[in-house]
Amino acid sequence: MLSDLKMIGIGRNAPLYILEKFDFDEKEIIELLKSKVDEVAVLKTCHRREIYFVGDLKKLPFDLDENVEGYLIQRTGLDVVRHLFKVSSGLDSMVLGEHQILSQVKNTYKNYCEGKLLKRIFNEAISVGKEVREKTGVSKFPLSISYIAVKLIEELRGKISEKDIFVIGTGQMGQKVVKYLVDKNANIYISNRTKSKALEIKNKYPGVHLVDFSKKYEFISKSDVVISATNAPHYVVEKEKVNSRKKILFIDLSMPRNIDPKLSKLHDLYTLDDLQKISEKYRLLRKEKIDIMQKILEQRIEKFLNWYYSRNLKEKIEDVIKMRDIVVEEEFLRLVNKVGNEENIEKIKESLRRCANRMASYHIQYLKGEKL
Repeated sequence: MLSDLKMIGIGRNAPLYILEKFDFDEKEIIELLKSKVDEVAVLKTCHRREIYFVGDLKKLPFDLDENVEGYLIQRTGLDVVRHLFKVSSGLDSMVLGEHQILSQVKNTYKNYCEGKLLKRIFNEAISVGKEVREKTGVSKFPLSISYIAVKLIEELRGKISEKDIFVIGTGQMGQKVVKYLVDKNANIYISNRTKSKALEIKNKYPGVHLVDFSKKYEFISKSDVVISATNAPHYVVEKEKVNSRKKILFIDLSMPRNIDPKLSKLHDLYTLDDLQKISEKYRLLRKEKIDIMQKILEQRIEKFLNWYYSRNLKEKIEDVIKMRDIVVEEEFLRLVNKVGNEENIEKIKESLRRCANRMASYHIQYLKGEKL
């Protein structure tokens, strides 16, 4: 039943320190839960932690303190479908319609989703996300968190083309930042613990300068702006090791945080929490698209419900038709020996068929949910 479909998680409105507490490995969660529930999927991004499942889960496989519990989101049944469709469409993102979340939903579908129903729901969510962006054009506005970071640099430091900007980390977020900075003709330095990944960026953008990871502090001190976008579970930039006389703009795009918060005493430091506040300003640029997006979403929810309730319809209709034929044949054989005239026999058989067809049609219409 659809009521067995559930979701528990922490959404984008939770502060960073809460998200950091509610952290987990996707594969570990799936391994822990797949013996306890019928189906399970895990969606983990910079701004949300969500576990989807089908079944009755008495207790989460990890302990939560009372601070985290206050930010928990729990949904059941159709509300789970609506929530995931909103997430995939960008209606529940820090930046309305941002595209990165669609890639993250695709990643969950491909790698962290087990079960027939959840596979269908995630696949539908991806399709909804694509349709919303195609029909509204909302994705034409490059308003991802990466773009907001670049806009922030312009607001605080002026013309980007005149600035030395050091990007640490070459994952998806880091690559997006580099792309936007290249478009602004910035003087870009990049560094990554795995040098081969940094070389991939260099090959894509030849004007970018490579920095050995072991020398990152040397280049931090020379930079106007430092952006961290790594997946490290610890501080990549420590206050005690930063030695610069000028005021540097630090932007931490990582979760958990990678830049020591103590640096804010001497320099400008912005985290994902700060960017969320800034994103509200940009959200207004897309607000006019919300009604269209929601209309598409509701249409797709109705389509999903039609699919869900008709999953076994074909088999049920076949059963009705089979029973119709059995009843006609049984009644015909019962009467045939009592009627000697062959012409009357055929009339009786035809009459039985008409009656059975009318009854079968009634039941088939009922199964389809049509008005009689």
